[in-house]
Amino acid sequence: MLYAITLIETSGRTITQVFKNSEAEVGRSSSNHIRPDPLTHNQVSRHHASLVPGGDGTLLYTDLDSTQGSWMANQRIRGTARLRHGDVITLGKDGPRIHVTLEQGRVTGKRGTHLRQHTNSPAFPLSLSHSFVNRFDRYVRVAVGGFGEIWKTTDRETGKNLAIKLMHPSLLAPDALDEQDRDSLVARFSREARLTHLLTAGNAPSIVPVFDFGDDPQRDFLYIIMEHIEGPSLDRLIQPGNLLPPGKICRYMIDVARGLEAAHNFKWTDEHGNSSRGILHRDIKPNNIVILEKTDHAWIVD
Repeated sequence: MLYAITLIETSGRTITQVFKNSEAEVGRSSSNHIRPDPLTHNQVSRHHASLVPGGDGTLLYTDLDSTQGSWMANQRIRGTARLRHGDVITLGKDGPRIHVTLEQGRVTGKRGTHLRQHTNSPAFPLSLSHSFVNRFDRYVRVAVGGFGEIWKTTDRETGKNLAIKLMHPSLLAPDALDEQDRDSLVARFSREARLTHLLTAGNAPSIVPVFDFGDDPQRDFLYIIMEHIEGPSLDRLIQPGNLLPPGKICRYMIDVARGLEAAHNFKWTDEHGNSSRGILHRDIKPNNIVILEKTDHAWIVD
């Protein structure tokens, strides 16, 4: 049985973990598979609960005599409870929550699109898709915007940290969008992925490399897989009354200028076979510039 558990801490930090026919242990101890931040969630016991496949498409959740209990729909779980897709458990009366995601059949919308049944689920939406489940098993949401969201993961084969950008599923829902607008959004997202991939494959400086992009065959989700730049965005470093040193500012701006110069001079062929030169970012701003902690250099994203 394949299932995913999404942990949402009281701070909003969200982590999705995938399990294959195995038990998942929950608690503050470092030996647990699902471990809330032990410093901020002392209402979670060291060995709080366990989850095991029930053999009938459900999960069996057992509270291990935790101090503050496990709660579902405001009722304390005594012993073992049977969980289904979409069920939510609260660890302690006011503690972090875990959401259950089980494999679901395809839901077909207009024009052959395939939507997940629970679009309001907090889980990483492609966690149980065949193209992802063999590469990744843990996702941490690091950013949410009006157009999409970014999840950090690690490639099991290479050990490399990656970022996965997703378009919000609500933007693609066939019942909420006419065909022309939907096609325009899909084309815009796909064009960004393709051009950034071509640009970074040519070793353009200071632009975050794109390794893969596409849409999941089992669901209607568009994604871009890129390198994860570990560090803060520039807007987080700009604080009132705390000016950055002039030398640091100049170095960041030189990095950005070099990346934009490479993009503006880039020669490429569009989907119709027409040759073009130059790519415009159109949204350069502090939160689209990330500072890599290891080298203190600036990278352009989005």
